[in-house]
Amino acid sequence: MKTKYTIFLTFFILAISYALWLRRPTEPMPNIGMCENITSGRLKAVCYAMFFKNYTYCKLAADFTPYCYDNVFSLLDVDERTCNNLEDTSAKLSCYTNLAINQKNASVCEFLQDTSLINICYGRLSDHLDVFDDINLCKKIPHESTKFTCMAMVSKNINFCFNITQEVFERGFCVAMFTRNVSDCFMPTNGGALARITFSSCIRQVAISTRNVSMCEMIGRAEDRWRCKMSMINDIHVCDEIDDPWKDICKLEYIKNNI
Repeated sequence: MKTKYTIFLTFFILAISYALWLRRPTEPMPNIGMCENITSGRLKAVCYAMFFKNYTYCKLAADFTPYCYDNVFSLLDVDERTCNNLEDTSAKLSCYTNLAINQKNASVCEFLQDTSLINICYGRLSDHLDVFDDINLCKKIPHESTKFTCMAMVSKNINFCFNITQEVFERGFCVAMFTRNVSDCFMPTNGGALARITFSSCIRQVAISTRNVSMCEMIGRAEDRWRCKMSMINDIHVCDEIDDPWKDICKLEYIKNNI
């Protein structure tokens, strides 16, 4: 009798669980109509740029133009000729950064020729160190923090992090990739002004590696904060359930991840 009761109870629980699973909201496939639900005209331009994979729409995104370029070029199979023919500096930077990622070749950043842009390009590759599997390639990276962070990650040796002496707080980024402790993101190299971009990238990486979405709230920039959240949640319904003036970016991050 006890066995029959246990079997009945098990089937009952499974039936209830299945019914609840059927009632959960289904994730819609990205479609062009989603752009109409974007309230900001600037961000609506980003949405169309992504769907049509056409970076010219980004010129309508005003102060979100760099964000638009980053999103669109990450969806394109770019080549050196395309990047070289771009006139807009932000577009060229995004194009070459994604070309470096696609080709798994950090030296592509050198095509930018401008020292400050090259350093930004190398800095962005800190989010994509998984594309490097050869420590000798890491050694060729002139940007100090990216080079030693790359060497540390490829060799799985945290000691390389402590060779970073120039860029403020980027030693903390390298260390945090090993410790998975968000407080290490704020470890200064030589003191000085706060490096917000480094913080955002570091916090996002720790949050993702520990699957702790609440850490994303520590990120100030809406683009980085929602990029962090959507990499784990990937649920567009969340965007309408929150009181956030930047919920449009939430929707764009979902679209980018699923388009």
